[in-house]
Amino acid sequence: MLHFTLTERGKNYKDHQYTKKREHKTCNEWRCRDRSCTSSISLCSQDQLIIRENTSHTCTANTKRVIIDDVIGRMKKRAREETIPIPKIYSEEMIKARVENPGLATGTIFPSFDKIDASLYRRRAQNYPKLPRTVEEINLIGTWKLDKNGDDFLLVDEKYGSDRLMIFGSEWGIRFLSSCSLWHSDGTFSVRPLLFVQLYIIFDFYNGYMIPCAYCLTTKKNEIAYTKIVNYLIALGQKFHVVMKPQRLTCHFEHVTINSFNNPMRAFKGRMEKTILRDELRNQLGTNRG
Repeated sequence: MLHFTLTERGKNYKDHQYTKKREHKTCNEWRCRDRSCTSSISLCSQDQLIIRENTSHTCTANTKRVIIDDVIGRMKKRAREETIPIPKIYSEEMIKARVENPGLATGTIFPSFDKIDASLYRRRAQNYPKLPRTVEEINLIGTWKLDKNGDDFLLVDEKYGSDRLMIFGSEWGIRFLSSCSLWHSDGTFSVRPLLFVQLYIIFDFYNGYMIPCAYCLTTKKNEIAYTKIVNYLIALGQKFHVVMKPQRLTCHFEHVTINSFNNPMRAFKGRMEKTILRDELRNQLGTNRG
């Protein structure tokens, strides 16, 4: 039986390692990785079937090396196909290797994590698009626009001039937002992608909890960007056949934010009763204490 490893260097067969020597139209020839050994084997062009068995080896079978290749190969496969953190994959495969080979001193023959992590992260990176250098290079297509359930996660993607607005969320989030009377909006800068100015989040209050419903990436902190966010929320509500009906909104004491929300909120037919200016209240409390 031909035993394939996931290493880039070759294949394993009967505890010996092979490297591709020559390609033909109908078959491929593989030689023993030990250059002092003349043994070789012929496989079909897809390297799945044995055409000619291996000749006698003059080198000694390296069982430990084959086991190491297998374990590292599994690590690389999982790093490429799974989203589990790389250190956890390494730990799980090391434990599995110890269980499968109880007499093997895995702690001494296997490479430490810091010796192999770069290779595993390179495999992980193969599954992701190249990081964009400008907002114009951002192009989310296919599964990159969906959530784990396969539903739309990228709800809005607008380029206007040299700026860009991207709104992420779900149909459930928009519907839930429409059912709540108290909203909160706030921007964060510590977790934003560097190509954007901020991550602006729309929350709602429900049973004492503040629940995020829409995540907005903006390249500007101005009235135009905030107005677009509110208008898109209204439009998304219409898309999902719900009506936005907030009665209160809490936000930072920033005139551009207040103006941006106040103007579109008139579309809610007077349901918006009052805007609570959190920072203003905090300043007033500080003044009264003084």
